[in-house]
Amino acid sequence: MKTMKARITAAALAGAMAVCGALTQAISASAFVYSDYTQLEREQQSTMNQAVSTWKTSTKFKSGKNWTNSDNISSGVVVGKGYSSQTPSNRYSGTQLSGSDALARALAQNYYDTTVFMELYASSKEFNPQIGDQIVLTNGSTSKTVFVTSVSGSIKVVELVNNKVTYDVSYSMGNGSMRRGGVNWTTSYVIRPIKQGDVNGDSYMYALDHGYGIYSDVDAMYDIVYNNNGQLPSGARSDVMTAAISLNGDWSVTTWDYWLLQYGHGPENGRMDNNSYGYVKTLN
Repeated sequence: MKTMKARITAAALAGAMAVCGALTQAISASAFVYSDYTQLEREQQSTMNQAVSTWKTSTKFKSGKNWTNSDNISSGVVVGKGYSSQTPSNRYSGTQLSGSDALARALAQNYYDTTVFMELYASSKEFNPQIGDQIVLTNGSTSKTVFVTSVSGSIKVVELVNNKVTYDVSYSMGNGSMRRGGVNWTTSYVIRPIKQGDVNGDSYMYALDHGYGIYSDVDAMYDIVYNNNGQLPSGARSDVMTAAISLNGDWSVTTWDYWLLQYGHGPENGRMDNNSYGYVKTLN
């Protein structure tokens, strides 16, 4: 891998980027569609605050509204970690949702401008909620889904309380559970939109190994492009994974995509590092 990197000169890279840009403009519209909102924008607390302010007085998500799911919210396209067709919820594309599941998904669809999501187990002590997360909480036989709007200090969520849309409900977080009013809720799994560039399918992006043995997105892209001749891992849902990692929009995974990820817009802070990349929105 390091030898390959050494061969790519700045001049070659610049040429590759120019060609990639042209290809993207020409063919991305006919392959798959990305959200209008970018990763950088949606991960800002100020952006979420604006959305919450709008929702509280809106017709659909008005604070105190009795939730009826009159819009018939469905799960959309759902995959598991690593783009697996097996998901923690055992739901598949187009499953009709109800109650708190429907409210949280409707908020996420509105916020991220997508109906394509990934489910990941969240019971680990290392799980850290992110703004925009849909978290499935369990307490004994009781289960509910909340939508995270803030992770500064306490965790604030939107949830159904007596079937009414309720904002700014606060929880504390620790040891794989969320606590409110003396009750511990286990974080069962989390649902997140699928980011462009998330090659290893863990809902984050990191460009390099950092020397800690992390199988980064660049490592995963290198394996696909150079060790597997562009073939995706066995068991991955190919349409969703290709939409996420074909960064030049040509519905294939090639050296162009590897260069874009590693040298053009390498990810940092768990997302692509500029305000150009968004989320997988629709598939063809």
